[in-house]
Amino acid sequence: MIRELGVRRTEVSLFEIAGLKREYGVPMREVVKRAFELGIITTYALRKLNREFNHRGWNKVEPHALAAEEHPFHFQRMIHRAIAHRHITLSRAAYLAGTSVEEIRQQMVLVGTDGKVENR
Repeated sequence: MIRELGVRRTEVSLFEIAGLKREYGVPMREVVKRAFELGIITTYALRKLNREFNHRGWNKVEPHALAAEEHPFHFQRMIHRAIAHRHITLSRAAYLAGTSVEEIRQQMVLVGTDGKVENR
């Protein structure tokens, strides 16, 4: 997971977590828990993500199929990481991903270590 998310993150998008869920075939809460155990995210980010899951009703039913999919998410994950680190704009990300800015915006719910949930 360090390979996918990095050693330390100040923000992690729900899209990245969902991609790891699909890649590894484990629930999103387990992805977040493991990121916390590895020290990638802080206790505050862990709690904030869990609150976001509860708010969205994902504590009962998570989005996306649990089975690991065949196609890699590496490129999309790189795009979302670049957005999270503010290396690229949403319009550039949409261009690279071959989708709309609105679709990227819906995917980009960022939860920072300061606890702020930010929709871009």
